Amino acid sequence: MAAIVARRATVFEVDTPYQMDRKRRALTGAGIELPAHVVYVPFDFDRPDLGTELGGALEIAGFKRGEGAMQVWEGVIGYIDNAAIDRSLRFIASAGGQGSREPEQPDPLAPELAALSRRRARATAPTP
Repeated sequence: MAAIVARRATVFEVDTPYQMDRKRRALTGAGIELPAHVVYVPFDFDRPDLGTELGGALEIAGFKRGEGAMQVWEGVIGYIDNAAIDRSLRFIASAGGQGSREPEQPDPLAPELAALSRRRARATAPTP
């Protein structure tokens, strides 16, 4: 995206080590140069302490927690379990800080995404 380059924003691509390697090999094999503004963060979403461990992995890669972020979470729920989905959503809700956002994207899976959005709201609701 031109806006990312224009703002000199860093993109943190988080995925399992297997998926990350597969994507990078596909891009390289197609002759596509990996952009310098993309930082690859291999991570196992099944870790029980996902929030702490993913936060640490991102911070080592240069992510500044709490300084605002646009977070895109796509293609993940197909290969992680419900507990990992909930841990991921809690992390997403807490990591970016004020001004963070998740882009709205029309999708044929709209009912499933609405259900996921409700789960996110429940996962991040303050505990009474």
